[in-house]
Amino acid sequence: MDELAMLKIKLVGLAPDAGDKFPSELSAHGPSGRRWPARWRSIPNCCFLDEPTSGLDPIGAADFDELIATLRKTLA
Repeated sequence: MDELAMLKIKLVGLAPDAGDKFPSELSAHGPSGRRWPARWRSIPNCCFLDEPTSGLDPIGAADFDELIATLRKTLA
């Protein structure tokens, strides 16, 4: 399970030590950035997103959209 968790942490672009941190400790993008780690604690085989970028700034939303597209291509 640790190996799978580390793979998922790497896939979403977090530092290797991110698994030991709380979401509030991971954000470099202010309060809206704290939502990213919380959403990606586990990446299931099927992921339903309900307004995942609401409340994010346009750059953060675009980064999130790009991450989703990359993960979809990588994990398909």
